Amino acid sequence: MKSFLRLVAVVVMLSFLSLSGSAQSSSGQITGRVVDPAGASIAGAPVILTNQLTREVRNVKTAASGDFVFAAVQPGTFTVSIIAPGFKNFEKHDLQLSASERLSAGTLSLQIGTRTESVEVQADQTTIQTTSSERSALLDDKEISTLMTQGRDVTALLRILPGVVKDSGNEQLGTQNAGQINGVRGDYNSLSIDGTTGNTRGGANLDTPANEDSVGEVKVLLNNYQAEYGQSAGAIVEMVTKSGTRNFHGSVYYYNRNEAFNANDYFTKNAGLPRSVYRFNTIG
Repeated sequence: MKSFLRLVAVVVMLSFLSLSGSAQSSSGQITGRVVDPAGASIAGAPVILTNQLTREVRNVKTAASGDFVFAAVQPGTFTVSIIAPGFKNFEKHDLQLSASERLSAGTLSLQIGTRTESVEVQADQTTIQTTSSERSALLDDKEISTLMTQGRDVTALLRILPGVVKDSGNEQLGTQNAGQINGVRGDYNSLSIDGTTGNTRGGANLDTPANEDSVGEVKVLLNNYQAEYGQSAGAIVEMVTKSGTRNFHGSVYYYNRNEAFNANDYFTKNAGLPRSVYRFNTIG
């Protein structure tokens, strides 16, 4: 009987671990359709996806319907190229893919011509989500690098996104959490870093706070997200670290906070007392 109970306990534990490590990921996908000038599908056309920062290249061929899919693509800025016999080379630049996004490159129409000729198109920077019903919000690299945050807490910047209620951030380096999103308590949110669960013990806090300089974007899946994220009753908060580029680069910072920059508290001033000491120096 004891052996049976031990076996049941092991099975339950393994089931729990498999659920907690479910197949969620920060990668997305890029889809599209290739047609000729008359709008007919072009089958077997070679499609090349190039990461504009890292120069990583992936290749697929269109199906009989002219459709193509690049699955498990890490967030970044991409160029889609098509080189098909009898048509001009086609390139669509600056496709911005965020975490867990199903991005459509649209219907790509090739023009009849030689391979020495080419057509270049710039992607629309205000794309509309048409391949998924999810509602999401994005904190991008520009916002992370230019907006002020207390204690270098990147999750404090989530306050600028719709539906997020959070304090101004931590005084010192330490605890990070997403706050309350869409009225749901922070304990029910799922936080991840590059697709790996960040609050494995449960609760609202990241077990390992992320360095602000290492974070490229934060994607918040508000509702109607994909089934792979179904283990959470709240929002899905995905931090994606910077992938780097082909060129060496870095950053230096010094954040100084001092009571000399602050206004005196109303009640302290009313009592004739000076401003309280408030000094933080963060160097990195």
